[in-house]
Amino acid sequence: MGRLAKTIKWDDVIIRMKAGCSAQSIANTFEIHVDTLYDRFINEFGMSFPDKKKEFLEDGEDDIRYMQHKKAISGSERMLLWLGQVRLGQKAPESSTSTYSLEDKVKIEQMHAQLSAMSEALNSSRSNSSSEV
Repeated sequence: MGRLAKTIKWDDVIIRMKAGCSAQSIANTFEIHVDTLYDRFINEFGMSFPDKKKEFLEDGEDDIRYMQHKKAISGSERMLLWLGQVRLGQKAPESSTSTYSLEDKVKIEQMHAQLSAMSEALNSSRSNSSSEV
């Protein structure tokens, strides 16, 4: 007398294939050997797992595109901006104003003041040196 075949929920297999899961991970989910999955898959779908996986993976990617588009059209500004950037190559215009933070601007002004003071001191010492000669 043979062992009872474990139940495989084919709807779950399809969802996992659409998500890009491997045959091994799907087999592990149902606690069966991957060869068992391959054999029973052919009986269920009439074609091999790898051949059908490509079709299901494309369906999964299309489902994602559809849901992203639907979310953007229904009012998600964030999704709309993201799709515009990714699919249409849109980007925010470059600002003509400085991108420095206020803290950076203060540091730059301080450094500029120090350089000016050092330059004046150097010029002053040169003037003094040349008048002494």
